Amino acid sequence: MKILKLSIVHPVMILLGIVGYGAVADVNAQPASYNRKNPYPQEVTEAYLGACMQGSMAQGLTEQQSKSLCNCTLEQFQSRYTFEEFVQVSEEMNQSGEPPAEIFDIGVACASSLTQ
Repeated sequence: MKILKLSIVHPVMILLGIVGYGAVADVNAQPASYNRKNPYPQEVTEAYLGACMQGSMAQGLTEQQSKSLCNCTLEQFQSRYTFEEFVQVSEEMNQSGEPPAEIFDIGVACASSLTQ
């Protein structure tokens, strides 16, 4: 579970840093009711996936496993949280240093799909 926690927390912290430093100036996401997947700004998704891949592979996952885990978690985040909600959850995680239960559960669900 330590690998999973590190694989999820690090990219979310990167996302928070991107948002905090203003790299995302304007978010024109469609309302959640319009699409079941809440779009996040492209530079945020690219940064998340890059950090997630790097962190996952550094923890021993293969490139394919990392790609699967990172894509799965991002898709789950986008289906459950608007970008603004995810930023709020990320800020809470930054303060506590631990992922909220729902974020951790997403990671566990995605990681379990790697063994199937």
